[in-house]
Amino acid sequence: MVTYKITNLSPLHIGGGSPGGLLDQPTFKLDGRPAIPGSTIKGKVRSLFEAEVRREVERRMRAQSPQEVARKLKKVLKEALAEVDRIIGGDLQVHFCNIAPDPDTEPYAYYPLICDAASQLHCNPPHSANDFGDDRSETIRLITSYILLRRSGQRQYCIACTYFGGNGHPSPLIFTPATAVGEVKTAVATRLSIDRFTGAAKQERLFTLEYVPPYTEFVGHVHKAEELSDYVNETQIDQFLKHVVPALLRRIRTIGKHKSVGFGQVEVKPEGAGQSDEDVREFVWAEVERRLAEACNADLSELAAALRRVKEVEQNVDSIVGVVAKYRRRVMEMLL
Repeated sequence: MVTYKITNLSPLHIGGGSPGGLLDQPTFKLDGRPAIPGSTIKGKVRSLFEAEVRREVERRMRAQSPQEVARKLKKVLKEALAEVDRIIGGDLQVHFCNIAPDPDTEPYAYYPLICDAASQLHCNPPHSANDFGDDRSETIRLITSYILLRRSGQRQYCIACTYFGGNGHPSPLIFTPATAVGEVKTAVATRLSIDRFTGAAKQERLFTLEYVPPYTEFVGHVHKAEELSDYVNETQIDQFLKHVVPALLRRIRTIGKHKSVGFGQVEVKPEGAGQSDEDVREFVWAEVERRLAEACNADLSELAAALRRVKEVEQNVDSIVGVVAKYRRRVMEMLL
């Protein structure tokens, strides 16, 4: 378990509760005490971890920008589908533009290392190898998913979702709320919203804001969930919790609302030494290499079984699987 202390260096407001009495915007409390929700801390730590993965991937790529990698990946997918078309005498490639994201979008550059919930490159796809049907678009999704180093629809998660959870995947780490230490009296400020176009006060936008005074101390914890999913490596979770989480907690600088006017500046001090930034980078890259290698070498029997249910390609399954194996190797080499 990791225990950490948060000290707010400026007024702190965490939205929570319903307006009532003289307060339009009360701050979040637990049992009447100011607190910071565990979900807020978890979101901050996850965001920092995803940024670290992206930064380390970009650093290792050196000459390649995310946009360049994105274009190359889409080119590889088009070439793969063209080869499949030659095998089956079909036109799968024609439908590719309707389901693939724009080639300049960043998610392509990081998938499957970091998923993107706003696109088809996410960790809980609508179609897996177990439940997709006889449809061209679904067939393309399945083939491109495997080429992009997904092993099978519902059993593989990106690095961030593995440690922080995702759709259909509970988090192996529990972030408890950080509650205020000692007697803490909140304060109330009266604020006024300004119309950005007229520069004048907005009508009926005078409001009262409850906040926690500076230099209040909060204490929270991060611990491993009692029950872990079968596909989670408990040893890796332990190492992540012991070494990486403290280092990420120390990087948190702001929390809560109204940061643009100086609210929410914080200092976070986890117990224990944690790891250095260089150690965190090495952990991230080792995880990246392991994930890509596992995905690239994963068995393709589930893909073959799914394709045999599609009349259009059922006679050429072995050849298509060979194409997938070849192009996913190219994707791994491109990412590494």
